[in-house]
Amino acid sequence: MRRGYLILTLLVCMFLTMIPEQANAADTLLVPWTDGTQIFVDTLRKAIEKYGDAKIYKLQAGGYYWITETMNIDFPLVIVGEEPTSDLHPAIIQMVSREDGSIAGQLMNVSNSLTLMNVAILGCDENGVQTYYFPIDVSAENCKFYMKNVIFEREKFGIILYAGKNNDIIYEDCKFRHFGDMFPDQQWLGQTIRITTDQDTVIVENCTYLNIMFTPFQLEGGAGNYVRFNHNTIVNMGRSLNAGAWWKEAYFTNLLLINPFWHGQTKTEYTSETNYDPERDDWVDAVGFFTVGDLPSRYGTEEGRRILFGPVAAWRDPKFAEYYTKEGVADGPYKPQPFLSNFTRKWYFGEEYIQRRVLDTLWLAEKPNFDADVDDWVVDSMIACIEGLREGISPSTEWAWGIPTDEAGDVIHTDILWPLPEDFHYTQPAELLTKGTDGLPLGDLNWFPDKKADWEANKDAYVAWIEALPGNKIIEQPIATIEAEDGNVSDGAEVATFEGEAWYTLEPGSSIEWTFDSDYEGPIDMKMKARADGVNIGFDFILNGHNIVDAARKWGQLVVWTGSDDPQTFWTGKSTDEFYEAFYATAELHCFDGSEYIALVSGQNTLKLQYSWNPISFQWVEFYEPGTENLIVHLDAKDAVSYNATPGGSGAWVPSSFKSVDLGTNGTVSFTVNLENAGEYKVRVFYCNSSGADATGSISVDGTVIENVTFKYDTTGTDLTTGAFSADAGSHEIAITGSSTKIDLIQIISKTEIEVGIKEDNNLAKQYRLDQNYPNPFNPTTTIGFYIEKPQHVKLNIYNMLGQRVATMLNRHMNAGYHAINFDAGNLPSGIYFYQLEAGKVKLNRKMVVLK
Repeated sequence: MRRGYLILTLLVCMFLTMIPEQANAADTLLVPWTDGTQIFVDTLRKAIEKYGDAKIYKLQAGGYYWITETMNIDFPLVIVGEEPTSDLHPAIIQMVSREDGSIAGQLMNVSNSLTLMNVAILGCDENGVQTYYFPIDVSAENCKFYMKNVIFEREKFGIILYAGKNNDIIYEDCKFRHFGDMFPDQQWLGQTIRITTDQDTVIVENCTYLNIMFTPFQLEGGAGNYVRFNHNTIVNMGRSLNAGAWWKEAYFTNLLLINPFWHGQTKTEYTSETNYDPERDDWVDAVGFFTVGDLPSRYGTEEGRRILFGPVAAWRDPKFAEYYTKEGVADGPYKPQPFLSNFTRKWYFGEEYIQRRVLDTLWLAEKPNFDADVDDWVVDSMIACIEGLREGISPSTEWAWGIPTDEAGDVIHTDILWPLPEDFHYTQPAELLTKGTDGLPLGDLNWFPDKKADWEANKDAYVAWIEALPGNKIIEQPIATIEAEDGNVSDGAEVATFEGEAWYTLEPGSSIEWTFDSDYEGPIDMKMKARADGVNIGFDFILNGHNIVDAARKWGQLVVWTGSDDPQTFWTGKSTDEFYEAFYATAELHCFDGSEYIALVSGQNTLKLQYSWNPISFQWVEFYEPGTENLIVHLDAKDAVSYNATPGGSGAWVPSSFKSVDLGTNGTVSFTVNLENAGEYKVRVFYCNSSGADATGSISVDGTVIENVTFKYDTTGTDLTTGAFSADAGSHEIAITGSSTKIDLIQIISKTEIEVGIKEDNNLAKQYRLDQNYPNPFNPTTTIGFYIEKPQHVKLNIYNMLGQRVATMLNRHMNAGYHAINFDAGNLPSGIYFYQLEAGKVKLNRKMVVLK
């Protein structure tokens, strides 16, 4: 019998009485995991349920923290493990079975900020099941997620799914090990960091990845305002470095990659139409393992994006080259992948983009001489695994490495191998040791302790240099998006409504929403007319805030499967190119949150359809009284209130809201816009000219033509952007005049250029800023950094939770620029403290944690 199962079944204690009322200090709770003979199940969960955000939860090194029920976290949660030692592994947090053998399948549903430090998260349960879909599900918005010194291990998909918007997501000094299932059934598994919507900041720094079946970084379905993927070591990466590429500002720098994109690209993949370059009339040579995609117009212009890639070094085992050209492989021969395809270099790093750069990309002739390397047999297993999957073998060959086993060779599913057997410190090739933008080694600096100390001491300067490398910063931001039909039409122009069948397509990051009134109250039958645009689809069907799923699965989404092996769903055997009507009786529906609220209310109701897996298109949705043909409401695509789903219809071009303005002959559509600030602006116009020839027109501001334009003949729709013009703050009239063209959307774009350079003092800033102390939590010292824009008197004070001042760090005149102050909390107890910067009339506050 496996050791983990034996411990679980024989050594269980579930009493909250084992949690001390007071431990260490008022704000820190030491959570026990054993009394020396028993593992206490659910003590962490019950402590969190009892104390909420009143405590910092401190876990013991060497401990096993087993969870049987999902924790719903709607408050800021901080979990910090004791520093591990060579004999004691980080505290392990893991889902395990209930007493009846069932399992919750999720560790946490998170709707607020989360900090994890010095712990290990196992994505499998005690029986080795890895198929739980993201054990930590984040719906929080405008929050912070800080992961430091965390080991994430053994999950088929990923451990944390970020589905809430506008967060700050930071990973530092983490390890990601074995993502994609030990015995995989497909090659698209293993997304260590998965983000499905817009985020403010995403930073992944000084982390190591080992055996990732798909991708280390997936931000797909949303855009990142700021992304920094820096100083990471990635060993055995199955597919691309990134999935999704909607970044406004992104730095992928100082990376070391071993066996990147080891799957290789199949013949079908590199000859598909998505890889076709019409200007070259040829297929792209390969997709490359760093990809960039078009930025959707709602986020701004391509010229306003800022991207830096490199320096990056890579080595791929020669055995893969032999495999790619092997005779008889399914869908072969395969293509090895370069850093960037010619297509990416041409279209996304061309000369017209002045703030995008590719630095050194080095293919290594020899593998770095790591101190403790991954066993050689893994490469053979990797090849057997991907070959088996492509031949339809499921599950395929095991290819995991560095997982603990018992004397019989069985995997111990409740443990990690400690100390970790891999050590990616190297001394050769010597050129890599100073190749970083900061003069430090490429890869995770944790393998070079002295260099990591250098990084920490000079982090602000090193990051500032990375950010300066693409040159002056050009920010082009849409400040207004206006539907043409909402403007004033004149001179023969008129509003045109799209005729024919219409639909919306759910794609990454998009949704469709209707609001409607109902006199009926109670349960409903549901019918829809939809088209499955992918083979395997799940989408969120949210009625009055409740996620409705099919009762057969209860997976979290309504599921569409076009294969014949799943008769439960209405798309069985159907074409993915046609629309079909589908009916769900109320008994076939289930509420994902466990309630029975599958019903309409009297008054206003809301239906939201939201993307989850693959694209799907909807023409309409209908609700009926159960068991009857009494129609309650028909919700047509044209009636939806939707801002980000893609419109479609039975025509070559469909305007965004199914309406446009037809300019006719020299017609005009005009708009009044209010600019908050004086500055430089552009006008972006989305249009369709299907007349058979180019047409001329003009764009004016306050009666003065700023640019004569050409509306190109294009039956599928296109856009144009004017050059920059200056405008004062206040109200302005924008007018578009032309012929033979239908105007869809107009964007007003602000343009700002910021001079970027590393000045002699390296940190001068024309702003006030109080940085988060680092490290945090800390014991006993930390560093507090701040900027002030001019010389003045500065105070920096430390306060406890009661608002009492416990320390004064500064109370004197300071020069303008950046300052870093060391703080020693040796005489303070563990707990939460606040520090306040006061400079003139400016007061800035932040929170920090002392943990002893």
